[in-house]
Amino acid sequence: MDKMEKKYSKTCLLELSEEKLTFEEIVTIYTFIERADHHCGEESLFDEYSQNGTFSNLRKRLDEMRGGN
Repeated sequence: MDKMEKKYSKTCLLELSEEKLTFEEIVTIYTFIERADHHCGEESLFDEYSQNGTFSNLRKRLDEMRGGN
């Protein structure tokens, strides 16, 4: 996460999800959210990122990478 925050000069996951991320960066964000929910007890993170568009942005980027819409 630190490398991505420096690379894109952004710390907000929603803003990061709007970038042209690599597959590895997308997996890093998904993993970060999953681990934060599990280890920090932040059960609302998954819901928050589902509602604010972060997951939607990541899915769109994955689709772009596959050659879809």
